[in-house]
Amino acid sequence: MQTTIERIYAATEEIKNEAVTGSIDFQKIADKAYTDFISVVGVLIFIAVVYSGFLILTSAGDPAKVEKAKKLALYTLIGAFIAIFAYAIYDFFAKIVNS
Repeated sequence: MQTTIERIYAATEEIKNEAVTGSIDFQKIADKAYTDFISVVGVLIFIAVVYSGFLILTSAGDPAKVEKAKKLALYTLIGAFIAIFAYAIYDFFAKIVNS
């Protein structure tokens, strides 16, 4: 299983090889870049959700700390919906362009 860094490195090497041969496909580059971007965003969302849960568990009933954790969880979910919606828009237009 490749890590995100290894996949980015492999994609970079492939792009360099395509640049040498003169057969660069910009749609392919955009797909790889956006897929890697969504992977990184997904990891960050997971970390933020776990951290907000940790904050709630360790708040010891302090209302200010609980409110901070709830805000973090809310903003994380909003960010996740924005990322999913952005991916849906990208996928929609990519299908139109590829048709």
